[in-house]
Amino acid sequence: NVLLSIINDILDLSKIEAGKLELHAEKINLYALGREALDIIMFQGQQKGLDIKLAIPPHLPAYIHTDALRLKQVLVNLLGNAVKFTDKGAVELRITSIAESRNGDMTFKFEVRDTGIGIKPDKQERIFEAFAQEDASTTKKYGGTGIGLAISNKILALMGSKLQLISYPGSGSIFYFYVTLPVEFADAGETAEIGDAEGQKSASLNDRKATVLVVEDNTVNMLLTKTIIHKLMPAAVIIEAGNGLDAVRIFKETQPDLILMDIQIPELNGYEATYKIREMEMNARVPIIALTAGNISGEREKSLSAGMDDFLSKPIVEETLAAILRKWLPGDMPGDTAPESATVTEDADKHFDINVLRTYLGDDAVGAEILKLTASELEKSLDALEQFISAGDLKGVKSVGHKMYGTTASVGMGELSRLSRVFDTMTEIQPDAARALLEETKAEMAIVRELLRKAIEKE
Repeated sequence: NVLLSIINDILDLSKIEAGKLELHAEKINLYALGREALDIIMFQGQQKGLDIKLAIPPHLPAYIHTDALRLKQVLVNLLGNAVKFTDKGAVELRITSIAESRNGDMTFKFEVRDTGIGIKPDKQERIFEAFAQEDASTTKKYGGTGIGLAISNKILALMGSKLQLISYPGSGSIFYFYVTLPVEFADAGETAEIGDAEGQKSASLNDRKATVLVVEDNTVNMLLTKTIIHKLMPAAVIIEAGNGLDAVRIFKETQPDLILMDIQIPELNGYEATYKIREMEMNARVPIIALTAGNISGEREKSLSAGMDDFLSKPIVEETLAAILRKWLPGDMPGDTAPESATVTEDADKHFDINVLRTYLGDDAVGAEILKLTASELEKSLDALEQFISAGDLKGVKSVGHKMYGTTASVGMGELSRLSRVFDTMTEIQPDAARALLEETKAEMAIVRELLRKAIEKE
């Protein structure tokens, strides 16, 4: 199989360089394309214990016109590399649009994200060359010929695109590209069926009465979660807890119908609080859903082992939370299950996409409030980061990075989210590198600060 793969790669490369490779466009279901690409690497990923995810927002067109075989070849190359170089965590294929459909065409962003070994900055250009890998040790440890990315780039060139990369050593990589394709939305019959199904699901939650305990120490995430719950279940009673001790006390006093439990909370962490709650239960078992800003597969197993019933990754989106509520609250509709992965709405603006917030928030007053709260929380986090880096406090840096990631990912701050994730996953503090990263974060924060100011004025 390895020899056959190498021969096919070399033949493809030769055909491309000879100008003999032609693209043949056909109509294909966008979700099916993503699922088929993932299916090819699913077994290998699951053997390594990785969380393999597909994220496609529901508002995207149902069909695209492209050379499905070649586009899938690019995606499989990227996904295969992601699985190969990731020992723990997650690999995700994310497909989003960066603009509305115009004249029957739409520009898509395809991303393959992993939590693997990452790539050194000085090696990032080299990996796109044919027969090149990061260094000899990479070839020795992981195998491969180094042709896959070169072929992918040449195929994308025929589509008027190219591969781009964001990567930090030890913090994973994001390979992405933009491509403009003809699209078709679902026809009226399909749309009506989808609309009816969604209407039935919404109705099933809209009339439901329940008490939900939200355990979250991040004020921005608390407000967002409450807003989504109220939007889905106007009759719900929501109780807040900012730490594990309060969660245990409130559970004893109120016996809620469902608990959304953040993992990293003060006093008692989410696992410890769950142990305590399970010990106090007498007859009925209350569903406890783990909330975490990480996508590490080990956290899922650890959550279930601790006595939790299900798992949600932040940033929480309405569709996934709705599925969880339908699945675990009394009066559940048969057959409702949580989707395999969350979808994230994205925009061309990588610094601050206010449309992410608009998917959560219904009224302008709450929007202005959360913008101000976000600005305040980020300023505090930036000050804390500077202090912890100066003191060489790795635990402090990781804690602030984790909190910042939860905030920025939830409100659509792509670049700050990426930088926060690097702080969150640090294994050591190298003063020069940490300072450089802090300066990059400050520069990004200056951009975000101005965008927030303008957004607050509009709200």
